[in-house]
Amino acid sequence: MRSEDQTASIIILCGEKHLPYQRPQLTKGFLGSELDVPQMAIHSPRFYTERHIELLLGVRAVGVGLAAHTVRTSDAHTFHYSKLLIATGASARVPDLPNATIRGVYSLHSADDVAVIRDAAAHAEHAVVLGASFVGLEVAASLRTLRLNVTLLERGPRVLPLLGSQTLSDQFTRRCSERGIDVLLNRSICEFVGKESIEAVVTDQGELMQCDLVVVAIGVMPNCEFLRGSGLALEDGIVVDEFLRSSDPDVFTAGDVASFPDPVFGVRRRIEN
Repeated sequence: MRSEDQTASIIILCGEKHLPYQRPQLTKGFLGSELDVPQMAIHSPRFYTERHIELLLGVRAVGVGLAAHTVRTSDAHTFHYSKLLIATGASARVPDLPNATIRGVYSLHSADDVAVIRDAAAHAEHAVVLGASFVGLEVAASLRTLRLNVTLLERGPRVLPLLGSQTLSDQFTRRCSERGIDVLLNRSICEFVGKESIEAVVTDQGELMQCDLVVVAIGVMPNCEFLRGSGLALEDGIVVDEFLRSSDPDVFTAGDVASFPDPVFGVRRRIEN
């Protein structure tokens, strides 16, 4: 944006307290204790300062006024805009089950989430990972690197169910087995067992699996609840056209929160990273 306009005021609201970072590293180098958050930063503070970009950390948008061109924030401020780009991403899905928030059961989407999991893994022996997406597989591999026993549960008949290739799914399953990861297909968790912290899970096939760490990786939900009632078109995310323009011509959307048209298959898609 700055390269397109040298004088415009640019403000970035960042809900996390860290500099914007490379999120794919969370389940790899960061969880595996090879990296810390500053090493994952996309740019240094100097990058934003030199380009006169105001970066507000720990500040979330809580409402948008389309007619007034305003954004209300979590710290009770209001900002005016000429053009608005919404890239609020997504949040991890949590199973709708009792004890789903007990200590030792975690979902992940942020550096703070993974830091908690990394600390818990240091005192754990057997982890269960729910969901064999790319994230689930990466988490399982990183936990094995940390020398935990790992069981990977997938409710479908193969890992990476959205990949569209049985051959590739089979290859990834073999790689998991070679790493010592126990892959169980056609299974999901129906109960988390434990009083103060997780002790075991029960699968929908009645199996009781002892564990002291559970990581849930069953997908994400777009972060667009703060836009309910704003007037923007919402449908599993913010509806945009081929130019990532929303139903309001001054509001654009990018990333996990965007529901965009797929010209090849003629359907709407939302990419989950």
